[in-house]
Amino acid sequence: MPILQRELTRHNVTQIHHPDADVESGAGFRLPRLGVMMCGSGTSCPPATVVSVPIASLGFRTDIMLLALGGSSITEHDGLTVVATPRTPDFWWGNFVLVPDANALDAAVALHAEMFPEADFVSVGIDGTDGALGIDAAAAGRGLTVERSPALSSTAVCLPPRPNTDAEVRRLHSDEDFEAAADLQYTNDPASGRGFVASRFRTWRWLADEGHGAWFGAFLDGRLCTGLGLYTDGNGVARFQAVDTHPDYRRRGLAGTLVHHAGAEGLTWPGVQTLVIVADPGDEAIRVYRSVGFDETETQVQLLRKPARHA
Repeated sequence: MPILQRELTRHNVTQIHHPDADVESGAGFRLPRLGVMMCGSGTSCPPATVVSVPIASLGFRTDIMLLALGGSSITEHDGLTVVATPRTPDFWWGNFVLVPDANALDAAVALHAEMFPEADFVSVGIDGTDGALGIDAAAAGRGLTVERSPALSSTAVCLPPRPNTDAEVRRLHSDEDFEAAADLQYTNDPASGRGFVASRFRTWRWLADEGHGAWFGAFLDGRLCTGLGLYTDGNGVARFQAVDTHPDYRRRGLAGTLVHHAGAEGLTWPGVQTLVIVADPGDEAIRVYRSVGFDETETQVQLLRKPARHA
């Protein structure tokens, strides 16, 4: 079973050592020897505990990889994994319990209440690759809704059938670039709130600055029309984040062009052999991902009881 490789930080040390430290590729991608965890505000995070956790699901393995790189704590409790992000306590999937199978659902709900006593939500992940068939009734009986999301992966990418050759495709660097990226995501997901979106982009920009990946954009006439992130810890996989296209610029081949560009670069980074995307259920973008070389390899299962204000 694949293992998320992390140091066991017995004394809440806030640094991660990477086995490919200070290795640089021809693309200029560098993995730092030590990465100090940072909060979204750009200040040092409170001490984080990170442990080695066996995880079968590519979706959850890469979710936890990114959260750990960003300073979340990953701990094990009697076979259940707890992910905690104290600086964003309302982030449902930054504060959740991951269980090995549906048989641990009651224990997961109880542990979530114990670990997050102030939370007005319950978020539980089911590890595995087959979609946890048969869990719906048990989840409903505990007030949880089930969301199944396709996880796609690729070890080689290809150009989309109709690439956009007019767009400028590049990494984001400046304050203006990242402000435009945050505005784009908020345009497509206003329910998340500007504060939450801004906090996530501060973390994503810091991860890029520290050499764990990059945020990419496709620009037309100087305007950011499509954006996405790609990040890795160098242990085999890189995960795409938040593929967004402005509503006025869809169906122009921008998303496929940008996913191909970022994926091709990501596969040159040290330690990266596989690219992973987790798509929203029923997302028409799945067709775009398939067109550039991705295949559906598993189904990620998330159980959620939303706060009353979101019901």
